[in-house]
Amino acid sequence: MDLKDARVRIDQLDRQILDLLQQRMHVVEDVARYKQERGLPVLDASREKEKLEELAAMSEEGMAEYVKIVYNTIMKVSRDYQRELIGEE
Repeated sequence: MDLKDARVRIDQLDRQILDLLQQRMHVVEDVARYKQERGLPVLDASREKEKLEELAAMSEEGMAEYVKIVYNTIMKVSRDYQRELIGEE
């Protein structure tokens, strides 16, 4: 595979990732409503830590730390979006 082919494949994967990320954020909307209705905090640190460890354990050898970085960012963005939706600073 040459560089051009690799970039085409990356572009295809990026479109799939974008679609999945947007689907995830729509579910985050439901989570925000649920938490708001029940007076729950946006951040559930123990769940996030558990999920990060679970995802790292499922990742390929040598990828665990990168997976944690990516998912930590996704979770932060999800928390920020929840806060925006419920009007929390």
